[in-house]
Amino acid sequence: MGRSKTEQHGCRAGAGGSVAGKALALVVLVLLVLVILSRPWGSDPVPPDKVWAKAEELGRVHNLDPLLIYSVACAESSLDANAWNAGARGLMQLKAAAWEESGGGSFRNAWNWQRNMEHGAAYLAKQRDRLKADGREASWVLVLASYRHGYGALKRAGYDPARLPTSNNLIYKELFAGRIPSLPGPAPRRKISDGYPPFAAQYPASLRDSASGLTPVQGLIQ
Repeated sequence: MGRSKTEQHGCRAGAGGSVAGKALALVVLVLLVLVILSRPWGSDPVPPDKVWAKAEELGRVHNLDPLLIYSVACAESSLDANAWNAGARGLMQLKAAAWEESGGGSFRNAWNWQRNMEHGAAYLAKQRDRLKADGREASWVLVLASYRHGYGALKRAGYDPARLPTSNNLIYKELFAGRIPSLPGPAPRRKISDGYPPFAAQYPASLRDSASGLTPVQGLIQ
């Protein structure tokens, strides 16, 4: 006996569902492969002294305190060049949009820790310039809040970092609380300044940090 029209329709629907399911599984597999190929695996820690030296270089380029740049790198990735989280890549955890805003080029270069720091520092400077353009004080606290949460979020919060979500990151917690976090490597134990100061030219040697040769701008550690 032949099957009824209802049975034939059910068979066709089942076959169609099977094909759709296989197609969806294939798409998911392809996306998974692309994700795997798009980033390196395993950690790639960068020596703190190299990161600090790069931060000093970029501080001069962008008129940023190198301690701000270094603190962001430590907080965002623990100085792991292969750090990855929700699309953010590298030492300073930049997403594709921030990468494009800070110079562009292939986003694969975000895994190069030096390029990542260059783009990260440029992005910090961009946040400072946005604040100035809006007639706001371009303090390092606001620059850091804009980097961390996005300029739009900071603006919606009335430029008050206290109204933004708090972070569980210990370094960010210390910074936003006005305390000096413990950072690895040669970074000086001092507060962050709002620009790149010519330490040696303005301060006597007796005031310089003995470990780094840099002078605190906003007060010595007690």
